[in-house]
Amino acid sequence: MAKNVVFVIHGVGAHQEGWATADDGPVSTLVEAANAYPGFSEQDPLTNSLEFVEIRYDDIFDRVLGRWQGLAEGLADMPGASPQAIAQVRDAIIEYGDTTESFFTSHGMDVVFYAGFALVRRLVQLTVATKIMKTVAEQGTKDRRYAVLAHSLGTAVAHDAIHRMASTQWLSRYVKSGARVLPELADLPDDPSAVDDLLKRYKSNPFGPGKFTFDGIFMLANTSALLHGDTPSPERSLVRPRLAQPDPEQYMCSHFFNIDHKLDPIGKVKRFRAEEAWPTPAMFGLATDLFSIDHIHDVNVHGFSHYLAHPLVHRELFRLMVKHRFSDEDYVHAQERTRPGGDFPQLGDAYRDEDRQEELVGKLEGIATHLGVSQKVESLVELYIALDAIYRELREEGQTHV
Repeated sequence: MAKNVVFVIHGVGAHQEGWATADDGPVSTLVEAANAYPGFSEQDPLTNSLEFVEIRYDDIFDRVLGRWQGLAEGLADMPGASPQAIAQVRDAIIEYGDTTESFFTSHGMDVVFYAGFALVRRLVQLTVATKIMKTVAEQGTKDRRYAVLAHSLGTAVAHDAIHRMASTQWLSRYVKSGARVLPELADLPDDPSAVDDLLKRYKSNPFGPGKFTFDGIFMLANTSALLHGDTPSPERSLVRPRLAQPDPEQYMCSHFFNIDHKLDPIGKVKRFRAEEAWPTPAMFGLATDLFSIDHIHDVNVHGFSHYLAHPLVHRELFRLMVKHRFSDEDYVHAQERTRPGGDFPQLGDAYRDEDRQEELVGKLEGIATHLGVSQKVESLVELYIALDAIYRELREEGQTHV
């Protein structure tokens, strides 16, 4: 039986090769979560039925930062470069000195580069789109399902890349025009004309709306409304489920999931609300699921793995992608696990102490009060930095996992 495929797209921060399957990575979290249900075990894990394709674009930011002094002038001259972004990067380098040790560099700078520099943004989109398209072209669609699982900044990246795939707004010309600025990046992917070469096999775009359809798109801590770039906003783009109106032929997935955490401020900066963006026919609920979770099992409530560990989140992925091993009874059981007396309580062991719980919740809620939740990229960067300060402080006090 052919394995179904899930493309895993990271958010901000440092992500080396193998990030998705690391011990604390999203794939490992899902494998462990699956073992709580009778259809899976350590001897017959989730990965026997589901292939996870890791997509990494963080190295693009790393390369740009590594050559910032030489690239700054060229990037500033490229169409779409934001003067504010140039100033932010310059000021951060001056303030932090060794940027390799700076949280702004590893998290906030990712957002600035993606939002502020069109060439960098397009390279990221090209890298992600090409990885998806090549995988589908090689493995085919017969008896195989595909899903996208994206987190944080990765939701904006996924949105933009998928819209590009569907609309044939290909990016290789941007890579060529930017080669004089970023010559070492022209090999991302290996050949900047890879997308065009792939399409030459077909008379028309095989990834157009209604031709290729993801079975599911999962957006965790969705930032696409704020950070989408060079593509229509999410309410107007092609990244929508089949039943979304007004044009039922313009869709790229069968099911769309928009999931946030009540204490995670990241997805609340210019929130995307699908039920407001798309007119909803009577059966719309079968195509989209929009919900929040509120568990605290780690100080980093924004973490990719922290989201996926929640039964209400991973059960949607399992039911969609490995239904032959995840029954309707398992789906109901996942809900029961989160109820009083279940084995997945709202609060992990470390946070059942009222003082510790109040400290973490107070700090997280205080971020929005202190900084405000505006509609600006700068606000999102500030939130990332503030979150990291909280996580570091609490971890130094010994507050980490359950």
